[in-house]
Amino acid sequence: SDTQTEEEWIDRYTKTVDEIKKQIDYDYLIDYAERDIVDEVVNIMAEVMTVPRPKYKIEGDFVEYDAVLNNLKKITAEQLEVCLLAYSRQRQRIRNPKAYWISVLYNIPLTSNIVLQNMVNSDLYETGG
Repeated sequence: SDTQTEEEWIDRYTKTVDEIKKQIDYDYLIDYAERDIVDEVVNIMAEVMTVPRPKYKIEGDFVEYDAVLNNLKKITAEQLEVCLLAYSRQRQRIRNPKAYWISVLYNIPLTSNIVLQNMVNSDLYETGG
């Protein structure tokens, strides 16, 4: 049935958090990124995965829920590590952190290599290497 008790929802949410932590190699990530930030990202992923919406607005476009869910399930520890590193270097104020992270998470499978290369290039440029 569509009606689930609060307890059932909490169980599903908790199970989803555990699955995400395995998927992204949580224990590895918290050695390299701030635990609070990793926890928030995990919670955003879990919320998206357990509270279906018809669509999500990502960078001005509406994206079907299944496409968002599909991309979140593909995220690896390495990809998320790159995005957490990029986030730690972010200097602009993020007005809506939740929407920002949903967008980043949706795009990770497509852009993590580009983000990493951009950071390497800018480091080389800044250090004159």
